[in-house]
Amino acid sequence: MDKFLKENIWELYKKVNSNDIEAVKKIYQKLNVRKTTKIFLVKGVIILLKVIEINLINLNTKKQELKRLLEKKNGFVKWQ
Repeated sequence: MDKFLKENIWELYKKVNSNDIEAVKKIYQKLNVRKTTKIFLVKGVIILLKVIEINLINLNTKKQELKRLLEKKNGFVKWQ
């Protein structure tokens, strides 16, 4: 694995553990751009990217649920 991937995957791992969603998205996008030019990504990297993608989806879902709960608590229930 080249130096670029190694450094960015480590940064990605640290940011995921810190729940810094915006930083994770930026690094993920940088890796995706690189992925189109470097096809030799190992399976572990691809799996890591998929896990991170799932974590981002889960974090966004939790964020939306919290927002709904706060709106409900404050009396701003939105009908869907």
